[in-house]
Amino acid sequence: MIQSPIPVPINGNGSVAGLTRSKPAPKASQYQNSVKSTLKSLPTLDLKKCTRQDVLDYFNNGWDLFETLKAACLDDDTFYLAPDKLRRPLIFYLGHTACLFVNKLVAANLMDRVNPHFESLFAVGVDEMSWDDMDEDRYVWPPMNEVWEFRKNVHKQIVDIITDPARMQIPVPEGINCWDHPLWALAMGFEHERIHFETSSVLLRQLPAELTVRPPGWKYAPLQAPEHVPISQTFLDVPGRRVTIGKSFEDPTYGWDNEFGQRTEDVEDFKASKYLITNREFFGFVAAGGYTNESLWDEEGWKWRCYRKATRPTFWVEVDPEAAASDSNSPPPSPSPVHTGPSFARARRLSMTSARQFKYRAMWHEMEMPWDWPVEVNYLEARAYCRWLGPNYRLPSEAEWHCIRGDTPVLMPRGTANLEMEFGSPSPVNYFPPNELGFHDARGNVWQWSEEHAHALEGFRVHPLYDDFSTPCFDNRHNMILGGSWVSTGDEATKFARFHFRRHFFQHAGFRVVQSNKAVHHEDANEADALVNAHMAFFYAPTDEYFPYDLDISAVREYPARIAKESIRIARQCSAPMSRALDFGCSVGRTSFELTRGYDKVVGIDTTARFIAVCHSMRSGGNMKYKRTDQDGTEAILLATVPDDIPEPDRLRTEFWQGNLRNLSIHYGTFDLVLISDPLLHVVDPLSVIEHVSQFVNPGGVLIISTTANLLDGDKKPVLPGFAPVETRNLGLLVRETTSKFHLGVAHLSAWCRG
Repeated sequence: MIQSPIPVPINGNGSVAGLTRSKPAPKASQYQNSVKSTLKSLPTLDLKKCTRQDVLDYFNNGWDLFETLKAACLDDDTFYLAPDKLRRPLIFYLGHTACLFVNKLVAANLMDRVNPHFESLFAVGVDEMSWDDMDEDRYVWPPMNEVWEFRKNVHKQIVDIITDPARMQIPVPEGINCWDHPLWALAMGFEHERIHFETSSVLLRQLPAELTVRPPGWKYAPLQAPEHVPISQTFLDVPGRRVTIGKSFEDPTYGWDNEFGQRTEDVEDFKASKYLITNREFFGFVAAGGYTNESLWDEEGWKWRCYRKATRPTFWVEVDPEAAASDSNSPPPSPSPVHTGPSFARARRLSMTSARQFKYRAMWHEMEMPWDWPVEVNYLEARAYCRWLGPNYRLPSEAEWHCIRGDTPVLMPRGTANLEMEFGSPSPVNYFPPNELGFHDARGNVWQWSEEHAHALEGFRVHPLYDDFSTPCFDNRHNMILGGSWVSTGDEATKFARFHFRRHFFQHAGFRVVQSNKAVHHEDANEADALVNAHMAFFYAPTDEYFPYDLDISAVREYPARIAKESIRIARQCSAPMSRALDFGCSVGRTSFELTRGYDKVVGIDTTARFIAVCHSMRSGGNMKYKRTDQDGTEAILLATVPDDIPEPDRLRTEFWQGNLRNLSIHYGTFDLVLISDPLLHVVDPLSVIEHVSQFVNPGGVLIISTTANLLDGDKKPVLPGFAPVETRNLGLLVRETTSKFHLGVAHLSAWCRG
């Protein structure tokens, strides 16, 4: 087992620096050598018309694309590096995509677990709250051959599901919504793997080139369009119109939850840049001192720039000035013609030598600067550039981007856009023909940053198998990226794709500029996932913080800890064995951690995936930030902490899974305590569920139900053969709504002991 991430020197802009080998590189593993290399992407599936072979081919295609990329790591050691200090090491992502397949297919009752340890270890990625608060990574990563073997085993099981008509109905029959069909769970895994094909390419691009091996057939775009026509940036008029955004739930192709629903908006006339902003244009901003001019940055952007000490885009590489002066291949750039201020005049006077101080980091090596390719920056850099241009320049809203995009098909025909690996890099912004409005790269080449925050469309709903894909990002801290990039495949390459990233994150993303005197209206967003924040406060906030008043609430405070204490008391009273406990409805994990005071092993299960993600973070780090918003709008960032007397070794005796109470699988094993806390409120027939769950209680063990619905009232009561009732009692609980408004609730506890 290997402690990771291995320390990697990081440049000020976040990329890896100075890591070289002093001895011959080891050979790649046998698993890497067995990868079926491919660089061709198949189009996304029509789930109503696809054949079984279509589904198998699409699955294998995405799997092979992802493994082709991962096999480009020079050797096993490279996988333990973290190319970006705000991301996990590369080994995590190799295991993560297979892990998601398992976790979602288990939740859909389509397969059993393959490696429970890996399916917990590789479950949760990173979407940190800020650019400087990545928690210390305390994971211990397994040997590479075990991860490759895990992927091999998962692949075999998925093939078995696809090829067995008894296990998977293909295609989705007429009259059944694809969203509700088991094939959707498979498609979720397919498209998730393709997302990580793209995001992993960004990480590999940040590795030192000598630690990667360029896959055979990987083709960069030319530096210039074939006609070598000089690019003259202009702004085109875009007439206002009514725009409808969103995908129908009846659509037969897979989509992520934020694509569904509908929003209609009336867009006023505006102007937009004909081309994406090029490296040549952005050089004018760099040369004019844009990275050192605080007035061009908002508060968030300037803090990021200072923290990273950024002086250039992350994929620009500074070279020795003397070596640059001897390079006669790179023409001096011409700054943006739309800028007319003093900075523009200064930039125009820059010498050829200054321009040649930069090279460009492509996927696999450094190369001559492709001045005609789009610049790749994060939102904060793009926003600063717009301010440099002048007061009426900004990034487009989502609706404005739809106006620019025009009437394009769901999937662009091959050869008409730089999508789906048409090239293995960005391409000149005038390489592909313009659309009917005159805009080049309306889709493809690089993602386009939007001024608009990530938000849901009207009619939005989460899918029960992946309820935390979008909702945690409806927080006003994620901005949308639109249009896809050269490496986008599958759903990402469709016109419906609506993705989002933290504003400081790097992707294959650039921007075009809008000229308008109208500000962008931001849709209301959930505040950093209000549901998670409320649960974090209820489960972890100290009493004096949760209820800041000099009143006695000892009988109702800290319910999550009290229910664990009561469960341990009842188990000891019954002289029950105390080896394994199940906490169903574990929410964000506090009760599970408290149960380690009495049990050797605690398994927490919840139907809500984003709660399980929090549990993993609390388990590994012991704390996590959350937000509290009071009725006056005041916001506070607070720290939820597992109690100090539950140290890390005890936290690590827990494990957490997304699961369904009604379909609880026997692969979880049996338990000496089964605690069900409140999820029965959401079950149509709770008594039958109790009877089902009782089979997971070991002889001599205890079943405890604690819910605000009194299940013992009325004529119907649980029928539990072999169980004897032990105790019933009421527990008070206090739920905070605002600083001065609280709800008093009563949980009805019922306990049985199995003979």
